[in-house]
Amino acid sequence: MNFIHAARQHHDGRTLEHNIQQSFVHPAPPPNSPNNKLVPLQSITSTMSGIAQGRLKEERKNWRRDHPFGFWARPISKPDGSMDLMTWETGIPGKEATDWAGGVYKVKMEFSEEYPSKPPKCKFVPPLFQ
Repeated sequence: MNFIHAARQHHDGRTLEHNIQQSFVHPAPPPNSPNNKLVPLQSITSTMSGIAQGRLKEERKNWRRDHPFGFWARPISKPDGSMDLMTWETGIPGKEATDWAGGVYKVKMEFSEEYPSKPPKCKFVPPLFQ
């Protein structure tokens, strides 16, 4: 059983989402209680965030070293000037000898804390209609 599966499973088979909902209704048992079989939510989300951020840092490093000509991708900047690795702006060049030639088609990619298990949401900006 891998970490993600273990973190998502409750001792009675309920999902993490169910446990989050229940934590608002029923407080968690004390940390040293023998009935405390849940992994603390903070450790799950920080670990999942760490996995996603670590993976995105590595992928950014690889992309900067080697990517297809004409394509670009970069994390957006936050108002404080820091990088937001969870949201990227990308550009896809139009294929030569097609109606798309000469254009660069921008795509916004939004990664969740569940990345790479869950793919990013991708939206053409502005929307692209076919």
